[in-house]
Amino acid sequence: MTPNIESLTDGERPFIAVDMKGSSIVQSGAPRCALGHKINSNSGSGLPEDGIFAEWGWDGENLTVRNDRYGIYPLFYAAKGRSLILSPSITKVLELGGAAELDYGALSVYFRLGFFLSDDTPFRDLKILPPSSRLTWCRGKLTLQTDERARPTPKPVSMEFDQIVDRYAELFSQAISRRLPNTNNVVLPLSGGRDSRHILLELSAQGCPPTRTVTVHGQPSIDDEDTRLASWVAEAVNIPHDRVSYPASHFAATMKDITLTELCSSSHAWLIPLAAYLASKQVSCTYDGLAGDILSSGLRTTEEKLRLARTGKMIELAKRLLDENNREPFIQSCFQDSFNKRATRDLAIAKVSEELKRHLGFADPISSFFFWNLTRRGIALLPFGIHRSVATVYCPFLDHDLFDFLVNVDPSYTSGKRLHDAVIHRYYPEYRNIPFEYHAAKKPSEHVQSRFYRRSAVEAIWYLLKNQKYQSCIVKKGRFLAMLCRDAMRKKSPKIWYLHPLIHGLEIERAIMR
Repeated sequence: MTPNIESLTDGERPFIAVDMKGSSIVQSGAPRCALGHKINSNSGSGLPEDGIFAEWGWDGENLTVRNDRYGIYPLFYAAKGRSLILSPSITKVLELGGAAELDYGALSVYFRLGFFLSDDTPFRDLKILPPSSRLTWCRGKLTLQTDERARPTPKPVSMEFDQIVDRYAELFSQAISRRLPNTNNVVLPLSGGRDSRHILLELSAQGCPPTRTVTVHGQPSIDDEDTRLASWVAEAVNIPHDRVSYPASHFAATMKDITLTELCSSSHAWLIPLAAYLASKQVSCTYDGLAGDILSSGLRTTEEKLRLARTGKMIELAKRLLDENNREPFIQSCFQDSFNKRATRDLAIAKVSEELKRHLGFADPISSFFFWNLTRRGIALLPFGIHRSVATVYCPFLDHDLFDFLVNVDPSYTSGKRLHDAVIHRYYPEYRNIPFEYHAAKKPSEHVQSRFYRRSAVEAIWYLLKNQKYQSCIVKKGRFLAMLCRDAMRKKSPKIWYLHPLIHGLEIERAIMR
């Protein structure tokens, strides 16, 4: 099935704005708002509530804002003078008068790494609420505090591999038991990988399987590996499985992606049809494997990166991370010279190296860096941005007890995905014959791929022509147009990977102009 992605709208997002005008307070928006969900873990840790949430309350004089331990649920704010604007929608904050100057340092990192660092956004004086924060506003005075107890601390795990496997399984089972669904309308997005499979098998083991599972067959040139593997898992567990096809318009999906991720994430357009599916089914509860790959599979960690971190070579490590995507030639040729003079590679190196220092005490500083930046600032906008129509999105890998354990496991145990494989095979042995890879997967034909991306190029050309009156200080629109025309006329059109970053740059500027 192919859901109608046009049914996905940004909608009217909640907000609150307060300002001190002389001796009077002016307030607009929702006086109270609770977003996300809380978990009663009864862990006795003294930490803030488990779960993923953000909330505020206004009593006529005092505004109090709180969020979850990780700062996963996005809440944007802009403070100017004696005023404050707050919303889960970055465009709403801008619309209400939030600061709209570009943050060149933040953008220098984003266009090279694909995600923002810490609490940065594209805009200098518009930030995202930090992890485990308490923000208060009282008669024009703003106070922002973070609960340092909530920040995980390095505590080396002194266990052998088999013990770690058992402890991981035990804590994951506990995490799921704290997040059992209280509705019959539960749909689990299922890939061919480990995180969603682990969630499905444990839900089933606890007698609470989802109503259905669903898998997206991504855009060309993505093969059918995920859909095949997921269907085998669903069949083995005896759960209905739906397959959602990618929409015909990659350009339309990209535009939805940029909007629903609040101008703050790299391309996840393949998830837009899944969001439309969940919305069309009025799904009220789902699960997401957020952080599972970073925490238990060492996804971004290599021996060389660990060596650089452990020897304190932060500048060299920052350069290594920034160069992994090989974006520098693209940036220099497709972005305005005036922009590149301010959003420099040297500035990005300085910001990344400084952020890396915050993670040096952990067993795997690389995974810690990527969790608090890529996962928190980029990937989290999928379950809590793109899938906003779903009332409850549980993230069991972020259970406090499980997270604190996994973040301190030595990376030698998690590398190569062997830890997660061992847990799944040991505790769900009846499913160990279902592989995690399928090497005979089929890709769409070259003709199908070329037709798909030619259409995307043509639609992007029309977008540029309709907005030609806007001058861009970020993107070389003439260069962008020439690239699109070239690919639209090719018999064998390649994947136009440059579409998202260049459209994203233009949409950042359009958000300011609206």
